[in-house]
Amino acid sequence: MDLTPLSTYEDHWDERKGEGHNFSGSYTRLVIRSEILANATTNEAGTSAQADGRQSFEYDSRPWLARALIGKEFSANFSAAVRVGSFDQVVPLLTIGHQSNSSGEKWTRQVYHDALNFPLFLVKRDGSASIPQIYFQVKLDKTYASRGAAAALGIAVQVAKALVNPPLVMTRLTTESAKNEARALDFAISQLFSNSITEEHWTDRDLRLWRPAKAGSSGVVVQFNMPANEDDYKDPIRVGKWRITFEEPRPSIFSDWRVCTDGVVMRCKPTLEKAKAAVVAEVSAGEILNYRLIPSSPETSSIESYLGSRPWYTTSLVAISRGRGDDQKSALSSFCNNIINEITRLELSAFDAQAVLWAIYKGSPDSIPELKQADGCVRALGDFAHKA
Repeated sequence: MDLTPLSTYEDHWDERKGEGHNFSGSYTRLVIRSEILANATTNEAGTSAQADGRQSFEYDSRPWLARALIGKEFSANFSAAVRVGSFDQVVPLLTIGHQSNSSGEKWTRQVYHDALNFPLFLVKRDGSASIPQIYFQVKLDKTYASRGAAAALGIAVQVAKALVNPPLVMTRLTTESAKNEARALDFAISQLFSNSITEEHWTDRDLRLWRPAKAGSSGVVVQFNMPANEDDYKDPIRVGKWRITFEEPRPSIFSDWRVCTDGVVMRCKPTLEKAKAAVVAEVSAGEILNYRLIPSSPETSSIESYLGSRPWYTTSLVAISRGRGDDQKSALSSFCNNIINEITRLELSAFDAQAVLWAIYKGSPDSIPELKQADGCVRALGDFAHKA
């Protein structure tokens, strides 16, 4: 029995071919791509052509007398939500609205084809952020009161985006603002599309069982079906599919080198260690120190300004400058460990914490002596211990 005729769910997360072991301690981001049946494609002659078998969802007007006597609205929304660790995102993928009343006719049709502009998030080694929860919902509403749900949702999306300047990476500093955006959109969808049909699909998928799209299908796929008639929900017609997956793992937020098994992909290395080596070779201290943690907050917008605002930072520098011999080495080790702890406390990776420590040292040559004289700093530098 088909319990959800307006939507179908396909699981392409093949557990036998999982290649997600490199996610542990690395970053990734959400990727949503559409496969809309009626999209224009390029044929062999190089001209645009529509997919075979498409059906048009026409803009059918009602007679003026019917509109004057009874106001009517049809609205539909198809959305996806993904929650993993501190990352929380709600994405309205398709919104359709038709208002017909004494004021006239108004149609709204919004399709989100490919959604890629999401912040990076860390897949923690302790497993606390390695299992994304993926949620799809379909809401259809037919009423005889013109509330303008589809248009109102479009406004809600714009307001939410305007109020939240999306970060480049999810950290402890940006978690709440990102969640506020997701809550606002989820609330708007629930309130505006609440009177008729709701279909939902939930799934939890382990990133360790992820595999890249080049090796075959990946992620989860959901299909949305649309009634051909606004007054009759029988025999819905396929509109299209959306694939939810994740970008290849990358070891650092400071460089876009990733781990990919397909050697044709740009800026990819076959192993995590080789990707880390590429990052170490190319990053500069200035790029690391000026990386913006919070786009909307100038006081703590960069790595350098954030660390400089920590109470222990100036105290540690004073202890280093006044110390001699073993006392200075001890102060240096404490300084290095504080930086590593502070960066990982932000929910950035240990590898990026090493990068920040190296950048602080290289970017402050007059105030910090040679780190290699302190064993604690050599250990803390890790992969960056031998970078010039």
